[in-house]
Amino acid sequence: MTSVVVDGCLDVSAVRSHFPTLTQKQVFLDNAGGSQVLSDAINSIRTYLEETNVQLRASYNVGQKATEKYNEGFKAAAEYMNANVDEIVIGPSTTQLFANLSQAFALSFPADSEIICSSIDHEANISSWVRLSKIRNLKLKWWTPSAKDPSDLKLTPENLRPLLSEKTKMVTCTHISNILGTIHDIKAIADEVHKIPGAVLCVDGVAYAPHREVDVKALGVYGPHIAVLYASQAAQQNLSSLGHYFHTPADTLATKLRLAAASYELVGTIPSILSYFGPDRKETWSAIATHEEKLQSILLDYLNKREDINRKSEKSPAILAHNGSDTTLSQQSHSLALEYLSINLAIRDREKLIEVLCHHQPDLLTKSIRELVKVYDPIIRGLHNAVDLASGVTDAQSFIDDLLALALLDKNKRSKVPTVQDFVHLLEKHQRSSHVFIHQALKNGKELKQWYHDYAIHAVMQYRQESRTELSSLHAAAAGDLTSSLNSLVSKLSDSKKQTIIKELDSYATFLDSLAATSHDKMHKIVRASLSAENNATKIEGNPGMFLYKWQYFIDSTVVTPSAEGGSPRTGGNESVKDATAVDVDGSKPAAQGSGEEVGIKPSAVENVLRLIGPGFERELRRLVDSNKKE
Repeated sequence: MTSVVVDGCLDVSAVRSHFPTLTQKQVFLDNAGGSQVLSDAINSIRTYLEETNVQLRASYNVGQKATEKYNEGFKAAAEYMNANVDEIVIGPSTTQLFANLSQAFALSFPADSEIICSSIDHEANISSWVRLSKIRNLKLKWWTPSAKDPSDLKLTPENLRPLLSEKTKMVTCTHISNILGTIHDIKAIADEVHKIPGAVLCVDGVAYAPHREVDVKALGVYGPHIAVLYASQAAQQNLSSLGHYFHTPADTLATKLRLAAASYELVGTIPSILSYFGPDRKETWSAIATHEEKLQSILLDYLNKREDINRKSEKSPAILAHNGSDTTLSQQSHSLALEYLSINLAIRDREKLIEVLCHHQPDLLTKSIRELVKVYDPIIRGLHNAVDLASGVTDAQSFIDDLLALALLDKNKRSKVPTVQDFVHLLEKHQRSSHVFIHQALKNGKELKQWYHDYAIHAVMQYRQESRTELSSLHAAAAGDLTSSLNSLVSKLSDSKKQTIIKELDSYATFLDSLAATSHDKMHKIVRASLSAENNATKIEGNPGMFLYKWQYFIDSTVVTPSAEGGSPRTGGNESVKDATAVDVDGSKPAAQGSGEEVGIKPSAVENVLRLIGPGFERELRRLVDSNKKE
């Protein structure tokens, strides 16, 4: 079997290779009852049922093989727990074994005996003893962590001691609270219990076994759902046998409690579990514990930052505890952390949007829609009276159908994404319906016509230039009210610094002019192609327009997380980021867009401009904003 520990660290890839279920797109966070099963354990079950599924202890060859596999399973379970074979019993679940144990103890407890149960236990180690106390009319006491300090969630000898008496016969608790994750000092508790003559301690270790090495503990992980119960020879002296009458003398715990044999094929898988841990089980358990702490630190760091979570101080060791150990993440853990972060950011954004739009009182979304409808109510009513809405809706539906057919790629038929020119042709195809709509609105809605006439004149007035200005003159006054302030900032610089920033600014102005020219030329090509039928197949080349370029520039310059532990921050333009984001929602890569060539126009550097006049420019902006507020 492949080792799961390399250089003292848990090899996650090797671990996953042993569990077939982990190939699914599912994260398993179940407790011990939902543990995933080793491939070797699965094969062991299949082999047993195919080759040796017969009565145990039969004299023929197959029967002897079956018995040998079963006995090997018992020996492996005992070895795993550091117990003797006659001190363990294997059953279908811990709950069942505890129920059997309580029945076996029933006749040995005197009438005035006392049972102490932990209030933070799993029900498996509570219900059986509560039932026994009712049947035998025994006194039941509840063991609760410190009432004086609610933040101390640990069961201790100190908070147990006041409950103990000479009548105490049974004390129950968990090794780890399956809710709180608190690890209790079982050795210290056992020493305290055993000060009472005849008192027995019953510990539920199901939540402990999957995470730490066990020593005389309940087993319930890595194999199928099966459980092991240990009882010392001293404790067994007071047990009555629940087995068949012919099992005499009942000299092992199994013959006293198991009620016939445990599942043969499941018991036979236990040796494969020991094999999984390799030759040095302590090293493997240590690697598992270290890896768990790294994963838990991600969750705990997140929870500690949440103000809406009531945190209790952890005064006792716990599996779910940030114990200050080294939290350096492996490459795989780093990738998981990034994925976890992105998922939580998406959840946070979605919840905030829903909260703002829908849960705010009053509902802002509904309020905005109502106000919008109220403002445009005259126009809506005018359109309703002037236009044949039935045909308008039909035309709109036809346009939407064509739009979806164009925009939604069929991976089996189309390898090229639609271009701007394709969408222009789509608009041309449906322009008649829009003309009909506008004609009806203007012909039948006189008020609508006047409203939009006034609106168009007002809009044009906002952008009117008093006189035609040359491009160089526009550059000279491009900063508007800030032009004089900027000139003042530049005039204060030395001649050499002035020349430096003027050179950069001129270069950047050339870059902006090139973008503007590109946008203009590209639009004209699209228009010319749409006006000429023979040019409809013309391929529109060239760089993106100004606004698309600026948008792409912002995306490419956005800083994102490193790709590896300790790596440098990346930007949106990084190839690894582009490759990771070029994935559709179904996990596939979309069709290639264009030729894939780099943008030909590159922005010039303006670092010196930002360094020399940036701080002064920021002060001028603040001054201008403050003066506008006062006005």
